[in-house]
Amino acid sequence: MTRPVYRVILLLAILIFPAPLIAQIGGKAAIPERIYVLHESDAVFARFKKEIALSKRYRGRYVREYAFPALEYAEYYLKPGDSLPSVAARLGISVDAIASASGVVFVYAPAAQDRILIPNFDGVSYASSGSCTLAELAEKYDVPAGDIMRFNGFVRDRLARGERLFVPGASMDPLEQGMFYGTAFASPLQEVLLSSAFGSRNDPFTGHRAFHGGVDLAAAAGTPVYAAKEGVVEFSGWSGGYGNLVVIRHAYGYRTLYGHLARRDVDAGDRLRAGQALGRVGSSGYSTGPHLHFELQHRGQAIDPMLYSTLQHRDRPAALPALP
Repeated sequence: MTRPVYRVILLLAILIFPAPLIAQIGGKAAIPERIYVLHESDAVFARFKKEIALSKRYRGRYVREYAFPALEYAEYYLKPGDSLPSVAARLGISVDAIASASGVVFVYAPAAQDRILIPNFDGVSYASSGSCTLAELAEKYDVPAGDIMRFNGFVRDRLARGERLFVPGASMDPLEQGMFYGTAFASPLQEVLLSSAFGSRNDPFTGHRAFHGGVDLAAAAGTPVYAAKEGVVEFSGWSGGYGNLVVIRHAYGYRTLYGHLARRDVDAGDRLRAGQALGRVGSSGYSTGPHLHFELQHRGQAIDPMLYSTLQHRDRPAALPALP
């Protein structure tokens, strides 16, 4: 995959961790300091590394009381050879902390000269995509709600859409980790042969350029099709160009679509486990031959399944099941 594609990923509106260029937590803008080199000779690097090390003493609900420091951010521009894991290792901080603060949603997305933000405390920067209570956030990350309130100086029990908080000591949940490392969804077929990629392509019927919202996987008619992740069947029926279509609703606004099926073996409302058979490959609807149209959506927006599934790296398992 080319570097321009990775840069596009950074700009997607469906980011798991949307973040502004200037870090903003609790409604107050924090102008970051600058790390120039990842070495103790850089005063900002040395100070942040020390404060991050101290933050490791926080153990969430296992600590009766903890004196939180003021949250600060440092900016750093990646140099050739840098990666998020290598920068995190030099500072002794989790990749989760840097990725969530910087708005990076794919581990291989950042490139040289890209700007990242580094907090002086290990944890996760969280931006609410809808109305969310502190209790829900505390349960999601297994961090006491009272600690989240004290760290952020937050006095309400509910976050408004787009509001940001820092969750001290938190890590990405299994689905977030799967999306970040590209293993959130498993392959819907046992053998993968990509016949048409995601994005702009020549329409096979008209010959004109058109957007393709999924990937086409060639397979013999009758080949079993499997659920890429656990979820609930939202739709099972005929849908225009998709032909026989199954749509599965997953956690956090994600959906997978399985089109052109020869037959459907599930009904709307069925709860499926990852890897459960849902139908057979066919050529129904707007199709030139037997294949599976596999589509991944987040809150109605199509995204490239190749980036967030095991389609392109079958040796890695899909992420652990997330909350339903």
